[in-house]
Amino acid sequence: IAKITSGVKVFTFTEDQDKFTSESLGAIVDDAVTICQAKLKRSDIRIEIDPIIHSKKVMGHYTQLFQVFVNLISNSADAI
Repeated sequence: IAKITSGVKVFTFTEDQDKFTSESLGAIVDDAVTICQAKLKRSDIRIEIDPIIHSKKVMGHYTQLFQVFVNLISNSADAI
């Protein structure tokens, strides 16, 4: 529950749009999968994530990247 609540807070957090920061790709993907978990479960969809992403960093805004992954996962589930 705490992780989902934290993920929902990400949608409402406003970041300074002028500054990119180094973000953990694994954390972003994990949070996005957590938010989409109920939809994935209802559709009997399982996601396998390569553990190497947890060692990767990307430059950007956490909130925007998180929203991109949530949209990709959600849209993919709808398409299946």
